[in-house]
Formats: sequence, C-alpha cells, structure tokens
Amino acid sequence: MRIGIVGAGNIVKWCLEALTKTEEVDCEAICVLESDLALAQTYQETFSINKIYTDFDLFLSDPAIDFVYLGIPNKLHFPYALKSLQANKNVICEKPFSSNYDEALQLKNLATEKNLFLFEAITTIYAPNVLLLKKYLPKIGHIKMIQSNYSQFSSRYNQYLSGNVHPAFDPAMSGGSLYDINIYNIHLSCFLFGIPDNIEYFCNKGFNGIDTSGVVVMQYPDFISVCSGAKRFCQPKSNHYSGC
Repeated sequence: MRIGIVGAGNIVKWCLEALTKTEEVDCEAICVLESDLALAQTYQETFSINKIYTDFDLFLSDPAIDFVYLGIPNKLHFPYALKSLQANKNVICEKPFSSNYDEALQLKNLATEKNLFLFEAITTIYAPNVLLLKKYLPKIGHIKMIQSNYSQFSSRYNQYLSGNVHPAFDPAMSGGSLYDINIYNIHLSCFLFGIPDNIEYFCNKGFNGIDTSGVVVMQYPDFISVCSGAKRFCQPKSNHYSGC
C-alpha cells in the first residue's frame, strides 16, 4: 500500500508515527500548503517520505499513490475526498467524514461507482474492548439507557475566548463539539445498536454560535442513548460508557 498524505497538523504527525509501526505501508508523498513546506521537510526527513507537493492536482496525478489520507480541517474533507475519488485514488478521511448527509452520500456513490475504498479514519469501533462488548451485549440483559461521555479541554479554547477563532471553533469550517468529539460516542452507539429512530441535539454555544459542548439524545424503540461531548472542559474520568 502506497499512501499519500494531505495536511501538516498534529493529526498528520500522529498518522506518520503510526505508519512506522505498520507493515507493508509506504508513505509515498505529502501535500501541504506553501506555508507548511518547512514542516513537511522535517516530516520527510523523520519519516522517510519520498516526495513533497504543494500542488494538490500534481499530487493526485502521481501514479505511485494508491491511497490518499486527508488530515485537514473538517470543511475541506468533502471537496478533497471528492477530487481524490475522481482521480481514481482510494481515500482515508479523518473524522468527520463530511459536513452533512448529502456530501457523505455523494462520496459513497462515487466510490461504489469507481470500485474504490473509502474509509473514515475513526478507530473506536475497532478497539478490542468495543468488539468484546458487542460480542457479549446480548448477555447483559435488557438495556433501558446508554450514557457515554467524551469531553476534553481543547488546546485552542483559550485562544477562542480571546477572539482568535481556529477552524476547530469555526461554524463555517464545520468545527465544534458535535463534529470533533461527540462523534466518537455516536459512532459507538450506532455500531452497537444500529441507527436510532430519532435524534435530537442540545448544546451550549459560544460567542460565534459554535457548539462548545452538547448532548445528543438518540431514541431507539425501547431505550435511549445519551451522548455527551465537550471541548471546553475535561470529563472527571477517562472515556466513560455505561448502560443500565
């Protein structure tokens, strides 16, 4: 597998570190903005990346790239994934997969039409403990309510309070708690129990309308799943998931 990476942020660094422990995967190229060229050169030396691009079209025209990994701001996931699929590249896209259902459906249909792989890079449902939970779920009795919480103080929050709005807190860039952090809880519930009959979202909003914390209530035929997520404070314990 020969992968080309798009982006230069922390998520890309973590991906590159993971690739060093993954057999039969070579990082063929990285594509970054001109302003991130120096950082990309550091990545190239550290992680043995073959090529650096600052032009996305040239990057996509490289026949050595089989898979494109997108580690870029949320709002850019759809257009970059779409263009990658149109260039006949398999795609691994960071979460959230897209900003809305119509975008996700368009990507899914194109990938199906072209017989290409299309993945959302979210690992929750592949964790050994989650797979074990799903295996033994039928044996724990009748569930009436699920409560899950993933809250983490964002390193960008103090900047946000001072008026410096990073994409992670920008509604126009599909930032916020629902897309960025509560999505893990939603994925987990849907993996374990399927698609709910009804969904409602209640949130606290910052000065620019972004959801800094919130609760998703997912209604199933005979129980509810309550998913809590916040970017402005930490939860008391590590990721918590319980059913009763």
